[in-house]
Amino acid sequence: MATYLLTWNPDRWDWDELEDNIGRLKKRGFFDGQWNFGTNFRRVAIGDRVFVLRQTAKPKGLVATGHVTSEPWEEGHYSDNKKTAWYVYV
Repeated sequence: MATYLLTWNPDRWDWDELEDNIGRLKKRGFFDGQWNFGTNFRRVAIGDRVFVLRQTAKPKGLVATGHVTSEPWEEGHYSDNKKTAWYVYV
């Protein structure tokens, strides 16, 4: 099992559904969501461990941990329609 550090920069991507995700976490004990693995992470596998690191905006640091729950797929990059990126569910 591999381990990955995923980053979240609130200055570059506004997590609009963050409050809803926190509510689901409190109710169910977990939340699942799609996460961008960039352009070169085709080897990520179901069961791999992930940590999410909040950058630039306080409070900084590790904010989540979990496991990959899907095979990776390629689709349009969240911030640039001319690029693609790899995504998984975590």
